[in-house]
Amino acid sequence: MILQALYEYGQRKATVLAPEGFDWKEIPFVCRISQDGGFIGFEDTRQSVDNKKIAKSFLVPALGEQKGNGIKANLLWENAEYFFGIPTKETSKASRVAEQAAAFREKIKLSVTDSSKAPWKATLQFLESLPLDDLKQQALWPEICLPTSLIILAMDGIGVLTEHPDITTCSDEPSQPSDECEFGFSLISGKKVELARLLPAIQGIRDANATGASFVAVNN
Repeated sequence: MILQALYEYGQRKATVLAPEGFDWKEIPFVCRISQDGGFIGFEDTRQSVDNKKIAKSFLVPALGEQKGNGIKANLLWENAEYFFGIPTKETSKASRVAEQAAAFREKIKLSVTDSSKAPWKATLQFLESLPLDDLKQQALWPEICLPTSLIILAMDGIGVLTEHPDITTCSDEPSQPSDECEFGFSLISGKKVELARLLPAIQGIRDANATGASFVAVNN
């Protein structure tokens, strides 16, 4: 009953809460590209509030689980290691960073309705032929390469690409179950569904880690 009541509350708050499959995420930097895949520049979304810099919140596709130690790319928004294939820590291994960048591009190819049409063709063209010399000349580059920084893609004349109709459509389509998935009955709908092995971190929990708290966790 409690879970059903919470679900119904979420449905009533649909205009405030992020829709299923999406999250509101504070992202300090926008990477803006042209419709032919050229680099335009970086934008800083942060504003000073009570002597603190607060980044603008964007509606973005949720990963649906915690990353842990695995390589799991977000769709059209990420940190510099995934986004540009640039190590952000002294301990970052070049081979792993290359895998992260490849995973970021592959996520776009698999998630959009047709990666051969605009704007996705231009987006992939930009990511696969990054003008790193131009990027490194930008004033915001040192901050963008910090481990905690996040970047989101935007295209001139279209806007932030996570808000493109293709992305909204993809988020509504059920994912194909993997060969290793387990099934059970939903406590909300009563239907047989694929069980989630990992869940995203829950934000706003008192005394929890800044990155969020686990819904269920065990300390080995």
